Amino acid sequence: SFLKLHKGPLPTTPTGLPPLALDNKLIIEPLAIMDTKINSSTSPPTKLVLVQWKELAPKDTTWEPWTDLISDYHLEDKVSFAAVSIDSNGPISSGPNSDVLNGPSNDNRGNMRERPSRKHNMPNYLRDYITK
Repeated sequence: SFLKLHKGPLPTTPTGLPPLALDNKLIIEPLAIMDTKINSSTSPPTKLVLVQWKELAPKDTTWEPWTDLISDYHLEDKVSFAAVSIDSNGPISSGPNSDVLNGPSNDNRGNMRERPSRKHNMPNYLRDYITK
């Protein structure tokens, strides 16, 4: 067997007490947001986030509504502004990646627009060689 006997006194470190509770609800803070998803079963669809809580085991992560989370907690790197934001929760309707996500679009005359061809540049280390 690879197990070895323990030598010395047994560890006496007490296990931590559970977080404080107020009105039968735990007083906890989010530690990290692990994942996000959209709950389509509600109307309108809501954004849910998988939250790992401080002082709780990783198995105790829960799915929480994003709107509730940002209203209840100050999230350091998730500050929301009431005005315009560079982040979007909705679908991408315009921009450089809209054709990739939404499929190629039509121009005003109903013709399919083609994506411009990509310019290929030869790497600098191959400039002294004949390639083709």
